Amino acid sequence: SKSTKTSRGRGAGGSRRPYNVELKRQVCRLIVEEGAAHASVCRAFGLHPTTVYEWVRAFRARGEDALKPAERAPRA
Repeated sequence: SKSTKTSRGRGAGGSRRPYNVELKRQVCRLIVEEGAAHASVCRAFGLHPTTVYEWVRAFRARGEDALKPAERAPRA
């Protein structure tokens, strides 16, 4: 049977929906500060490992500010 989970990343339309900053912070803290296993955190939250690796890499390099959405240029 097919999974009923919804995709949070690039869907059929190719657009990306941002994840909540608090979710990113929680995931990064579990891995970086509490030493939780990357794979188990990904499974627990239903996240793709590559996504989480990117968050953790940015968190380690730039702290919590790295988890905030990037400023977008205004539309013309």
